[in-house]
Amino acid sequence: MDELLGEVRARGHRMTPQRQLIFETVYTAKKHLTAEEIHERVRKRFRGVNLSTVYRNLDLLEDLGLICHAHLGHSVGQYHPTSGVEHQHLVCRVCGSIEEVGVQLMEPVRKQVLSRSGFEADLTHFAIFGICRRCRS
Repeated sequence: MDELLGEVRARGHRMTPQRQLIFETVYTAKKHLTAEEIHERVRKRFRGVNLSTVYRNLDLLEDLGLICHAHLGHSVGQYHPTSGVEHQHLVCRVCGSIEEVGVQLMEPVRKQVLSRSGFEADLTHFAIFGICRRCRS
């Protein structure tokens, strides 16, 4: 955690108490969180932080490559730590579980979209919905 926080400083940004709490909240969460959920958790420890501060810091941390977000359905973006490996989200419509799979699984789709339309797709910011193995059995 300290090494990642040091990365923010190394890139010329201050590590404010609010920024550190936001970062720690994303990295210690057991699930993907919306900005509102992050705000709620951070406010328990730093009452003065507002939602716009949370959004600004999430944007900065994402620009630095330390966190990322994905749209997992009709809801707002959900944030999670950067794993260093691009991945796709599989979301179960029954239990709501989220599984991450390597984006290489979607590489044939990305290549076909590029060859047919010239469009280079970012396949990490959306989810594939279905029914997980546990709910199917």
